[in-house]
Amino acid sequence: MLVVEQYERLSDLERVKYLESHVAEDTDLGESFLVGALESEVNPQAKWLLVKGLGIRRSRSAVALILRICRGPNASIGGGSLHAICAWSLGRIGQSAFHGVAALLEDSSPDTRKCAVDALGELRDARGIEAVRVALEKDVPEVQLWAALTLAKIGQPSVRSLHDVMARTSGRTRLLVLDAICRIGSRDSVPVISKVLRQGLREERLWILERGQAFYSELKEDLVACVRLADKEVSESAASALRAIGSS
Repeated sequence: MLVVEQYERLSDLERVKYLESHVAEDTDLGESFLVGALESEVNPQAKWLLVKGLGIRRSRSAVALILRICRGPNASIGGGSLHAICAWSLGRIGQSAFHGVAALLEDSSPDTRKCAVDALGELRDARGIEAVRVALEKDVPEVQLWAALTLAKIGQPSVRSLHDVMARTSGRTRLLVLDAICRIGSRDSVPVISKVLRQGLREERLWILERGQAFYSELKEDLVACVRLADKEVSESAASALRAIGSS
């Protein structure tokens, strides 16, 4: 096993290969090595592996260092990104990371704010609901998308906030809210979903009919009403939902 000083003398490729041999589903690298190596690392792929290792280790001492990376430029790594692994690791570290993560929502960079809402979703901490709700309503589209996903991950505690946003938004934001509500599938949302099926826009009805399987059994009358609509796509989607109930 290398010490930090030896690791730093390796080339970029050698450092990545070394980390790949020690960081996978688990890691045999110690917390002090991971922190020390990350402090001076500039290669994005090596950073990704070090951050993952620190998440595996649930390293509280690494929170400030990982937050610093969240404030820096993002980088695509394989099928993921540097910011995404930061969010995952902060979620693994847990509640001690909450306040630092929440503070990132005030950053001027949309990439950093997206990382923050992603991390709050990994933390699944209900204290973040209000800040994420604001991001869902007011931030740029990419951050709004991740804010909706985060509220869905937090689950039942987010339902009331999602209903509130639903009542005062329209267009794409309203669809994101519907998606989060459907992902959670709370019975508390049945009246909201019923109202959309009865009175909502065409795209909202279709969104629910495609994603709202958790509600089908509670909405039989609304589905029957949709079948009777002149809109062929809505009618056929509602008929398919009714058949799904019959086959369950």
